[in-house]
Amino acid sequence: NRTPRPMRWDPHSLHETYIRVIGGVACHPCHLAPKLGPLGMSPKKANEVIARATREYQSVRVMVKVACRGGKIERGSVVPS
Repeated sequence: NRTPRPMRWDPHSLHETYIRVIGGVACHPCHLAPKLGPLGMSPKKANEVIARATREYQSVRVMVKVACRGGKIERGSVVPS
């Protein structure tokens, strides 16, 4: 009786995840790790990208879309609400 192997995600495909953060402020990496860790992204580097993307929205809660490919963060953008 063999157990099925878990599926691995394709490192060449584009993965997008949405995170709600406070704009312009670097949040603690431990809040980002559960969402970004399984995709192979570094929460510390994602934090820098998110802080840069939300620079115009100081102290406002915004939704941010973070896109990565192969564990490297390609872009972070604010999702209009």
